[in-house]
Amino acid sequence: MERTNAWNIPGTEDLKPYIPAKTKIMKWTATLVGYPLLFALIAWVMTIFGK
Repeated sequence: MERTNAWNIPGTEDLKPYIPAKTKIMKWTATLVGYPLLFALIAWVMTIFGK
């Protein structure tokens, strides 16, 4: 498991929350697959209504 850099308070490094692997995979999937699909959908809608 990895730790997040959500905050950086000296002396509390061992208290940082863990990011589960499943959550990290879902975030990467949304970033690499979901956003391009969303942008393609928006571009398609704009070409239809932009005529």
